Amino acid sequence: MKNLSSIRPRLLLLCALCLLFLAGCSGKNQAVGIYDLKTIVRDGTTLEVNQLPQGEDGSSFAVTLDLKEDGTFSLDLSALGDTSSMTGVWEEQSGQILLTSGSNTLSAAWSDGVLTLAQDKQTLTFQLRTE
Repeated sequence: MKNLSSIRPRLLLLCALCLLFLAGCSGKNQAVGIYDLKTIVRDGTTLEVNQLPQGEDGSSFAVTLDLKEDGTFSLDLSALGDTSSMTGVWEEQSGQILLTSGSNTLSAAWSDGVLTLAQDKQTLTFQLRTE
């Protein structure tokens, strides 16, 4: 019978491989979902999106980020009656969400349903929508 000390490293390796396999088969990525812009921080000033003034037609400011299960995303902006959108692909890497549209890639921190995108002295915080 083999010495227990020679079997232990193999057993640990097998367990680690099984855990990696199970993690890969866990189904839906936790970052998948629809996120709403909640705050904008610029030059030290925080703006709550729901407190921004409405347009004369009653329209409000809204930004929605949809991270789809197929690895694509859409970013939709609605402000003062105008709308615009951007699409691309996304991936999660070590707690970061990488959003790529064309040749541009943005990195956002992601944790517990909160996505934080910081760029050019401005930080946007998105919250995962719970339905």
